[in-house]
Amino acid sequence: MIEKLKNLPESVLGFTIHHRITKSDFKKLIMPEVSQGIEKNPKLDFLYVIDNETDTSFSVWFEDAIRKVQNICSWNKTAFITDCEGMIKPVSNFQKFMKGDFKIFKKSEEQEAIAWLQTP
Repeated sequence: MIEKLKNLPESVLGFTIHHRITKSDFKKLIMPEVSQGIEKNPKLDFLYVIDNETDTSFSVWFEDAIRKVQNICSWNKTAFITDCEGMIKPVSNFQKFMKGDFKIFKKSEEQEAIAWLQTP
C-alpha cells in the first residue's frame, strides 16, 4: 500500500510505502500525484518512507519507476526514510542514476529529512 504524506511543504511530495507494493500501485498512486505536483511546482523534492522490508523485485521496478518520474519533472532532492536494514543497500543503489541530491534517514530523523529537503 502507498499512502500520500500530508502537511509537507508545497515543493515536497511524500509517500509512505507499507508492505508489498507493485509497479501498478506506483503507476496508479504516485504518478498522478507527480503530475499534479508539477503543475504547481515544476521542480519537486521527494520523500519516501519505507515502513518494512519489501520483496526483492522492489528495487528493480522502483528504479524503473523513478526514471519515469525523472523524465516528466526535475527535482532537487530525494530523501528516503527507513529503519529496514535490508532496504538500505537497494535504496542506496538508486543514487547511481538519480538526479539531484539523495540521502537516507532513520525513522527517528523524519523532521531532519523534511528540513534537509527545504534547504537550498
